[in-house]
Amino acid sequence: MPSPRYDPSRTEGTPEPTLPDPPGAPLRLPSFGSFFGLFAPSLPGNTTLPNTPSTRSAASSSSTPTPNRRIRRAIARLDRRERREEQEREERAAERIQRRRRLQESNPRALVPYSLRCTIKGLYRYLQEPISPIAALVKQPYSTVHYIVNEAQTPTRGGYRNALAYGSPIRRRLVDFLESNAWARRLTYSELSFHAGVPCSDSTVARYLKKEGFRRCVAHAKPWLTAAHRRVRLAFALAYRHFQKDDWWRVMWTDEAAMHRGGHQRLYVIRRPDERFLPNCLRPKFTNIPHTMVWAAFCGAEKGPLLFWNKEEWGNITAQGFLDHIYPKLKEFYDFYNSEYSIYFPNHEFGSTPTIVQMDGAPCHRARITIAKFQEDDIELLQWPANSPDLNPIEAVWNLMKTRLAKRKPRPLTKEAMQAAIESEWENLEACYFEDLVASMPARLQAVIEAEGGPTKW
Repeated sequence: MPSPRYDPSRTEGTPEPTLPDPPGAPLRLPSFGSFFGLFAPSLPGNTTLPNTPSTRSAASSSSTPTPNRRIRRAIARLDRRERREEQEREERAAERIQRRRRLQESNPRALVPYSLRCTIKGLYRYLQEPISPIAALVKQPYSTVHYIVNEAQTPTRGGYRNALAYGSPIRRRLVDFLESNAWARRLTYSELSFHAGVPCSDSTVARYLKKEGFRRCVAHAKPWLTAAHRRVRLAFALAYRHFQKDDWWRVMWTDEAAMHRGGHQRLYVIRRPDERFLPNCLRPKFTNIPHTMVWAAFCGAEKGPLLFWNKEEWGNITAQGFLDHIYPKLKEFYDFYNSEYSIYFPNHEFGSTPTIVQMDGAPCHRARITIAKFQEDDIELLQWPANSPDLNPIEAVWNLMKTRLAKRKPRPLTKEAMQAAIESEWENLEACYFEDLVASMPARLQAVIEAEGGPTKW
């Protein structure tokens, strides 16, 4: 009887399979292993046990492959699988080439590169260029350009495992929604994709907005400007744009500031680099937050007095309070500057005094009794436009002092410590810093003129 074939799944110690017996053969017991053989030594002579040690050793020696043969067989199977996969890849590549050739023969316009299709559509739809100049610019036939600008949508790029590919129409939808109003500028990337109807991740929105020049930035705080404010600011800049550095040295800059120990809230908006001062990208800043007020003045490179407004004793800054507590300090500095620097302005054009006082449009500054007091002392006031802190150089002084106060370690936590820190920072300001501020006035006015009365970087 021939020996059974080799079965790789069979391990050592398991019974070997046997072939079916021919008709008329003696009855054989089933092979239950060597364990059954221990209890069957006295069986009839015609009964045999095929799984004896001698039979097992003979079969294994003739049919079981060696380890080297098993390795060679495994390597052969891997080679056959690699050859089969390589053949399938070649067939797919040949099929793609044939499909591309058929597409080229049927529709040559479909093979225009994706980037060139987007360029053609952008020139036609958003720059309103005619088809003939576009065809000459991109070096494509007129019929091809005409077909591309009139198709429904630019075909998107393909890719591996990309369920949704975004092209220029999707980016255009995001940009159009973003530029629609100020509310859209304040949305996060996920909120923007939801409201614009573009289901994609935050990184995808950020990547495609970056291609259009947008990025998420901190909104700058600027006073709210109406159309009337813009007209007045533009008229002021046009009226004083002929002033030179020496002319601005005759102006005494005054202002009040709120010094506090808290931080500032940041508001992020999505904008292009040149949209920094677009109204929709600004954070409006209002002046009705109660704080301890500080008043100061400077003229040219000379620092004036520093006054802390005692709200507990004096109340709010009213016109009468301004005349009782602030005006004496202002008049004292005004007389000192006139007496010390009058030799530098022998041919002044401000009337009987070499200096002119600047004050913003606060109610205590525009009150009748305040104006009457300045007229009584023959002090001329500069006609200042409303909501224009960017034109006042002393605003830069306040910003610098607030920045330095925030960096103090330890930070001042009491009112007395805060006042001492403010006085120290005021005394540390150098004269050259005030000279640079005064020298920036022509550039400030020119920026207002270029913005047509709108916000500037100052």
